[in-house]
Amino acid sequence: MLFRQVHFFKQLTFIKSIQKQGFGSSSFVVKLLCISIIIFSIGTFIYKGLLPSLREIPTSDFYMFYAAGQLWNNGSNVYDYQLYRSQVYLIGKEVALQTDAGYYYPPHASVIFAMLSTLPLEQAHLLLVSLNVFLLISSLSLFGLILSWYRPIGIIELTFIISLINTGLGRANMRWNQLGIFICFLLLMLFVLAVRRKQILAGCFLSLLIIKPTFVPLYFGYYFIRRFYGLVAVFIVMTSLLILLPLVLTDRPVVETLANWSEMRQIQGNPNSIDSPSPQALHSEKLLYLAPLIYRILTTQSELTTVIAWLIILVLNSYAFYLIIHSTPSSVVDLLDFGLVSVLSLLSIYHRHYDVFLLFPGLLYIYLHIFKVKHSREQRYWIAFLVIILLLITLPIDMPEQLARVYPALRSNYLWNIVAPIETWVSVAVLAALFWLKTCQVGRNVNH
Repeated sequence: MLFRQVHFFKQLTFIKSIQKQGFGSSSFVVKLLCISIIIFSIGTFIYKGLLPSLREIPTSDFYMFYAAGQLWNNGSNVYDYQLYRSQVYLIGKEVALQTDAGYYYPPHASVIFAMLSTLPLEQAHLLLVSLNVFLLISSLSLFGLILSWYRPIGIIELTFIISLINTGLGRANMRWNQLGIFICFLLLMLFVLAVRRKQILAGCFLSLLIIKPTFVPLYFGYYFIRRFYGLVAVFIVMTSLLILLPLVLTDRPVVETLANWSEMRQIQGNPNSIDSPSPQALHSEKLLYLAPLIYRILTTQSELTTVIAWLIILVLNSYAFYLIIHSTPSSVVDLLDFGLVSVLSLLSIYHRHYDVFLLFPGLLYIYLHIFKVKHSREQRYWIAFLVIILLLITLPIDMPEQLARVYPALRSNYLWNIVAPIETWVSVAVLAALFWLKTCQVGRNVNH
């Protein structure tokens, strides 16, 4: 069915019209299609993301933030698992029964959650929803700003940007009260400031990412090898202050608290955790990084398959950084490099479906690359690739799970279990495309 849709897509008149007129088409059909996509994207986001979050506090995530804030305000140890779970249970008994997750955020995140917990639960939740809406609009504006550096923003560009909210960026983060929209905003600010060589401010935004440490390592490495030493230095100083100052100012034992945080983080990937990458773990298809997919292909998570997964990830990262080192910086190259590092970050380290926005810088570059392609057939292939990627990340992440409920035999089907992590496969496809473009770019530089 999908292949028939792809073939049909290539033959659509509006694709040829867009291609012929350089994506700035004034065609009525193109405008109507774009307006329809914009309305659909905004409507779906409101219906599937915003309204459910406004009607009720739908999952345990916000209760977990609120409980950690209360414990911090009481002077208690937020990394005491039993104490933390008891506090979550007191706030939302039914919600607490849905998961046994621990608290994995660094100390300074507790300060933020502590400010939220000074408000009544419902008001604090409404404040977080409002902040997420504001940050989402700000993030879309930053996408538009980046795109405007390279070409005018027309109806096609606006449609492309707006369509991104009907993915895990907007829909999942709003519905599950996650921090992904905040992280997306920080990453875009980091990129914009770094491109403009404002290293002090960029370093500050990179340090703010430590609220979810899994986002930091590859970006730190990228700016280090690019010799943004001012940015790196500011990051190290600011991160140290962010983590240590809240502990010092509240007279908490620094070493003991950090050790407790480290111990709590080790719980995150154990076989009984909701975050386990094991193929047997419930909902593991919603994990977007590469290791769970490799475990599914090899049918088990063991010491051997873990080593294989890390070797593959190491090779991919080594090749990417090799290409980056051998390329000449420019604004366009920076976007490609940042997109490549973002997709590698998504695939290398623990990430879930609400972190799919790490694909977006790479998709921006692919969108811009389409205009540079001289051959019409190749251009149509890139258009088809981009639209298919957008369609697949717009599909509900739990669609394979829903199909498995209707057809229980799918759960024991090897091929189905491999295909089920659709967004991970999408991420692999985007990574492959960016590797191809980056390799060609470096090859042209070497030839010249």
